[in-house]
Amino acid sequence: MMSVLFPPMTKYWFYNRIKALLVALNCYIIGYQTARKWLKDRKERKLEFDDIAHYQKIIVALTETDQLMTAIYKIGIEYV
Repeated sequence: MMSVLFPPMTKYWFYNRIKALLVALNCYIIGYQTARKWLKDRKERKLEFDDIAHYQKIIVALTETDQLMTAIYKIGIEYV
């Protein structure tokens, strides 16, 4: 039987994944928590593979948006 090697799950790896998810879940865009609303709208549905892949893309986009907003805040540019 062939074994599959996975990257080691260190506490830092786990922490970074949880932190990214929490940032995305708490991110407000135009008054909505986008990631939470997306899940809430699909509450009674079984999520297919494509749905989960799409949700992962939403999480990545929200996390990167938060990183950009933090960088903008640090250099002092005002945004609306």
